[in-house]
Amino acid sequence: AVVSTQSTGELETTEDPRQSPTVCDVATVVSEKALALEESRKGQGRKERTLSETLQDLREELAPWETEQNDILLSTKKLLQHFLIILGNAENKAQVIETAMQISDTVQELCDSLATIIPTCEHKGCASDLQFCSSTLPSISRQIMITASLVPTDGPLSLVSPHIISMVECLHKLLRSSYHAHLSGMLPDLEWTGVDEGSDSDESVVV
Repeated sequence: AVVSTQSTGELETTEDPRQSPTVCDVATVVSEKALALEESRKGQGRKERTLSETLQDLREELAPWETEQNDILLSTKKLLQHFLIILGNAENKAQVIETAMQISDTVQELCDSLATIIPTCEHKGCASDLQFCSSTLPSISRQIMITASLVPTDGPLSLVSPHIISMVECLHKLLRSSYHAHLSGMLPDLEWTGVDEGSDSDESVVV
């Protein structure tokens, strides 16, 4: 579990799932960190959607399930933690590359989970969306890794950010589709567990 807004990007962990930050808490911290960085870089005249705006949309999508856990939410939480590290170490190319590798590993975990639940999704539209996300996320992850490796050492964040935005948008689509299928009873193999029940150790989401 996370959360720290220190510039080092270090994460704090807790043992009790009931005490650890929820995926919504983490999304809020990352969004605030992104906004702070954007505020410090104002004046570039860019009109595209910012990372903080995209993260805030994801936070709102997560809100109804703040006290829930499943494999998709846990992987999303880990990815958000990775994003926080990148934002906190924007000028440290080595750290950004290392975190990009961790993003790749987490995306693989997420895709492995999707591979087991997509065949059981009885909602064709949602199943199609989930399949799209499963094939798109690894591609975005590779772009993050390539970009982090190629950019100058003095500030890779501005070039990596667009790919993180793409990944956040893909996660948004993934979560919306999985929730819709779940609520309609058409995704039986996605197990939901309330955080307050404490059935899942937070060990799996420590970066």
